[in-house]
Amino acid sequence: MELSTYKELFLILFIVMVLATNVWLFSSIKKNKSESSFHILKKSADTLRDPFKKENKDLEELSLLVKNIKNETINKENL
Repeated sequence: MELSTYKELFLILFIVMVLATNVWLFSSIKKNKSESSFHILKKSADTLRDPFKKENKDLEELSLLVKNIKNETINKENL
């Protein structure tokens, strides 16, 4: 199976990029930079898992505040 020059170049660049990422992770662990590096990776992974986590939390808080205001208004009207 013959690959064109562009496909070979793309494949080589992809392999180099994967290797560079692995070397960077390994070296950050060995140099005790792992705390900041892994914090960045963990934050990125959390964002990928739930991209709207912050917005959902804000909406839940807003919903709770509105519910409390409605309850207070109903209680004042009943008095």
